[in-house]
Amino acid sequence: LGLALLLPWNVFITASEFFRVKFAGSPYQMNFQNWFSTSYTLTNLVVIAVCISQQHRIKPRPVILITLAVNVVIFMCMTIFTRIASLQGTTFFGLTLAMLTLGAMSSSLMQCALFALVSRFPPLYIQGVLSGQAVAGVVVSIVQLVTAASTLRSQDQLRAFAYFLIASVVCILVLGLFVVLQRLPFYRHFLPKDSQNSSAPPFRDNWHLVKATARSIPSLIFTIALLFAVTFSVFPALTAAVQPLNFARIPFVEIHFVLFNIGDWTGRWFSMFPWLRFLNSRVVLFGALSHLVFVPLFLFSNSVFPATVTRLVPVLIRSDIAFFVIVALFGISNGYWGSLAMMTGPQVALDKERAGTVMSFFLVFGMAFGSVLSFGVTAL
Repeated sequence: LGLALLLPWNVFITASEFFRVKFAGSPYQMNFQNWFSTSYTLTNLVVIAVCISQQHRIKPRPVILITLAVNVVIFMCMTIFTRIASLQGTTFFGLTLAMLTLGAMSSSLMQCALFALVSRFPPLYIQGVLSGQAVAGVVVSIVQLVTAASTLRSQDQLRAFAYFLIASVVCILVLGLFVVLQRLPFYRHFLPKDSQNSSAPPFRDNWHLVKATARSIPSLIFTIALLFAVTFSVFPALTAAVQPLNFARIPFVEIHFVLFNIGDWTGRWFSMFPWLRFLNSRVVLFGALSHLVFVPLFLFSNSVFPATVTRLVPVLIRSDIAFFVIVALFGISNGYWGSLAMMTGPQVALDKERAGTVMSFFLVFGMAFGSVLSFGVTAL
């Protein structure tokens, strides 16, 4: 389920070379990734805000099933669109942005339902969902790297077709597995039928509980928002613009995506080990603050933008290997501290179920804020 949660975002940003070609000649050819991330995260933010206010009406099981089905439809439509040569420029940008926004709405609804569901399980299962999100990025970026290194390198249209088709199949498989999961004794132990069908509190009482839950975890809310604001202010808008200085013939951008996603997954995996699982608000806040060091490191890398953009920051990192190491560490930091923050929230909050949704909201708030900041960061 975690894998399916971030699949729309990962597939759309991974097909960046395809979109760069299709948007050629439009005002969005060089900055479409900024628009993608801003549209996706702002939509997420609005939908999750609505989910929080209406959480007393949300039934996790049907919401997860419906949103998975919607994602299948979106991916199938995009698979078809990749085969229509006449779709290009501003028209195709608008259509793609609409599909991405619909995917953001679907994914954010599923995120609310899923974290409300998994918050009733032990912390290890929250980490499982977070690891699944990272696996989505790893799988998609590895597929991107393999196709870039193969004979499909010059066939951006066929590569994008493969990305969206694989995503469709994965969502169908996850949908089937979720149906099977609900029949397992393990699932029924933590979520008996009476708990799933219990009467919901009135709206006013629900909103009071949400505010009380948020007040019980202020440092964790700030931590998760800061962490993802930093990440999305530079990734992928700035990091994907970095060009090689030493290895000109390798699929540089594709390798960078793989390294970040493997690092992110590794960081989330680290949080599984008891001796690395620091479920302490102050420790996690320190980790999020240390994440800020990566912003100047990427600004000093060899990012290349159109000639109309004047570079204000000098290039100090002239080693491609050093850049790759920084990207991998950046991913590890994001995955590790993000997992610890999301695992700590439900353990110290007044209401475990609402804590998952509240933390999800501020995670997306950080993503949205970082996406808006990316326009300014790339201008440096």
